Amino acid sequence: MEKAHLTVFGVLAAAVLLPVTAIAVLICVLGRREADYNAQVAKALFAGEEWPASLGPATDEYYARMRVSLEDLRAAWLSLHADDGDWDEGDHEAEGLLMRVCFFVAFYKSSRNFEKDDYKAFARIFDDAKTVNAAFAALGLFCGDFGDKEQKAVRDCVFLLATDEVPPPEADVSPDFGKWEPQADYLWHDLPLNLDGTDVVAATRERRGDPYSVQKAGMGQFVDCGYFTAWCWGTAGVVLPASAAEQARVLTEQGRNVSRWDLRVGDLIFWSHGPNGEYKNVTHVGLYAGDGLVISASWSAGRVVEEVIPDEEKIVLCARPAEQKATAN
Repeated sequence: MEKAHLTVFGVLAAAVLLPVTAIAVLICVLGRREADYNAQVAKALFAGEEWPASLGPATDEYYARMRVSLEDLRAAWLSLHADDGDWDEGDHEAEGLLMRVCFFVAFYKSSRNFEKDDYKAFARIFDDAKTVNAAFAALGLFCGDFGDKEQKAVRDCVFLLATDEVPPPEADVSPDFGKWEPQADYLWHDLPLNLDGTDVVAATRERRGDPYSVQKAGMGQFVDCGYFTAWCWGTAGVVLPASAAEQARVLTEQGRNVSRWDLRVGDLIFWSHGPNGEYKNVTHVGLYAGDGLVISASWSAGRVVEEVIPDEEKIVLCARPAEQKATAN
């Protein structure tokens, strides 16, 4: 794949789950020399760039096996469409790149031996899943675990390939992480019967005091504002992007905005503390807790706090991620 073609993957960059330094997360190595080497390897594997100089026999042998495995994976993917004369690999570059990067992340330094059918099963995930989030969910079942750390690694690797830069430190200034079918991940979700925003806030309060970190969000107890509100609503089965600006955009586009004076417990409040080039310049999001209070992962406090709604003059919009299902008569 030529580097010039990577511009089509700009939408597959890192925002939904809050990026961290690409190489540190993707490779989990010690030492700058090895980190630089692995960055070059990622570009060689996925962008057709020149293979870096040797770091050592063991490392070289591992990457040689990885290259063969990726070739086998591609062959398995193509074989799934061998009888479909209308299917062309060039029309599915985004899925192909995502599939190979996910394979690299999921099985990096893994001792698992893949057989022919295993490659086909892995490739089939990216045929059956229509969105990135759906693919991640299927990978979790296939691999036993494909959690926040692995998902961030994928996003950061694709960002590196698309921009030739490591992801920026602030999630809300990162490019969108695209979806094969726009909005498919974030359809309107009705809450289950007997569940409302009060239940979401109750789960949220258990995380008060958890530490704030953009770089480590999703690792252990670390959160930042967008990851935190996405996690909170995730406890009710409602899927949201993990970027504050993306949450605001998605909910606005789906007509879920509510008045500042019509807030219910569990609604999201979005602030802008200055221009950042993102949707409505949103920089922060919190969860309305009732009685004029909000719970959020606060950068200034360095932790999750519950407080009187601050900076009311800087509130950009409010939104309701879900409505409770009507009880059947």
